[in-house]
Amino acid sequence: MIIKSIELTHFGKFHGKKMEFRPGLNVFAAQNEAGKTTIHAFIRGMFYGIERGRGRASKEDRYLHYEPWENAGAYEGKLRFEKNGVTYRIERSFLKTNRYLRLYDETNGVELTPAEEQLNRLLEGMTESSFINTISIEQLRSATDKELIAELRNFAINMGNTRSTSIDMTRSKHVLRKKKKEFEGKLLPEADKELSVAEQKYEQICAKSMALMEERDRLEREFGAKNNQLQENTSQMKLLRASRETEYKDLGNQLQEKYEERNAYADNRKGLWLTAGIGFGVLALIVLIGLVCSMASVQIPFFSRFWPFVALFVLLICVVGLVIQSQRWKKTLKEMDGEIKRMQADQETLQTDTTVSQGELSCENLLHQVQEISDARNRAEWELETLLKEQKEQEGRLQELYEQSEQNDKYRQEIAAIDLALHQFSILTEKIHDTFGVRLNQAASDYFAQITEGKYTDLKIDDNMNIYVNTPDRLIPIEQCSRGTMEQIYLCIRLAASGILNPKESMPVVLDDVFAYYDNERLVETLKILRRMKNQVIVFTCHTRESSWAKQQK
Repeated sequence: MIIKSIELTHFGKFHGKKMEFRPGLNVFAAQNEAGKTTIHAFIRGMFYGIERGRGRASKEDRYLHYEPWENAGAYEGKLRFEKNGVTYRIERSFLKTNRYLRLYDETNGVELTPAEEQLNRLLEGMTESSFINTISIEQLRSATDKELIAELRNFAINMGNTRSTSIDMTRSKHVLRKKKKEFEGKLLPEADKELSVAEQKYEQICAKSMALMEERDRLEREFGAKNNQLQENTSQMKLLRASRETEYKDLGNQLQEKYEERNAYADNRKGLWLTAGIGFGVLALIVLIGLVCSMASVQIPFFSRFWPFVALFVLLICVVGLVIQSQRWKKTLKEMDGEIKRMQADQETLQTDTTVSQGELSCENLLHQVQEISDARNRAEWELETLLKEQKEQEGRLQELYEQSEQNDKYRQEIAAIDLALHQFSILTEKIHDTFGVRLNQAASDYFAQITEGKYTDLKIDDNMNIYVNTPDRLIPIEQCSRGTMEQIYLCIRLAASGILNPKESMPVVLDDVFAYYDNERLVETLKILRRMKNQVIVFTCHTRESSWAKQQK
């Protein structure tokens, strides 16, 4: 791929800025603050876009940094590049309110859609992360030696372990270990023991609750049966008492009537006196007639002779009749007295009858039993309510413990996953380092040998990703190298990684003031390497020596 031209329509300090590029080595020399870094950022933005940062990322927001200084309503540009003999044009607007990407095939005069998918296809998998970590190198003068060493080592670790600069292996392992420690700190090992104890206690409470429910239901049934029996017996006793009272009252009335009848009969002797009166009246009449006849010497046949006998006979009849009548009266009176005694006896029997009292006592006993059953039922109900409340509280506690246990299981799964990931990292590190690491070492060593004109022919990256310069005498740690040598090693590793990661695509190499610490000899050798590369190379510099050398080669 060759970038043919760019047009910074509205980007940063530039408005309508156009630049042409050619294949091979392109050197642009300009003073500081001339906008070299802005152009570098524009090339990156045209290929991959510029998103506005949020949160912490907003502190170093590229979107805000390169917003147009003038004409805030436009934030856009164009880039033309050639690939496999076909010229393409990218038109992109970065404005958040009017963002767009258009891709045109100028050779065939067609617009390619969808633009982003087609552009990714043309870049052949070169991601923005790979671009900025391999062939696009910004100026390093702001970094200290320690920062540069850390950057080099981290870059080597990521490349050696993952074949990708987009994955920070060291940071990934650190994050995983930190996350594991965080999960281990969140584990509640006592929750499982508490859960077992709580489950047993809950089962005991449930069993006791079931037993109390059964006891309450039994007492409820017994209370119902006893209460029904009490109601039935009470009703029967009320009826029996009412019947007995009515019977006693009726018997009293009858006894009163019998008393009155007896007294009336005892006081009434008309029959006796009537009999005696009639008898003695007849007797007196006979005697009177007999005396009259005797005194008058009047003779009444048969009567005159036998009237004394008749009178005696009548007297006898009167006496006998009186006796008989008297006996009958006494007998009737005696019978009435006997009837009264029987009625009195019946009344006494009613008074002394214990059926009602025994029934009432039975009702009282039933009432006492009903009360006891009711008290027992109320106690069971109260105990059951207390247990159910405790059961509900225990259920809440169990839910908490279940959630804690479930969370523990999740934490353990996370820990196991992290352990597995760390184990896989170790395995992959060994496998990748044995293959990819060898190729990276060899390619970087070749570049470094050319830059140093054979002084140093071998770079070593050991298993711990420490970087050394291998000399015939000893291994020199990168920390003991000069700043210029560090930057040269940095460039060699990046170029080597680019060739290994993207063997099919020769994306342009863009370098922004990376030769500040190079001496003239090594700068020339580096430029020779860049010139011989199949990639298009674009160098931005604030010095004249790069452009001077480039002009001499024409």
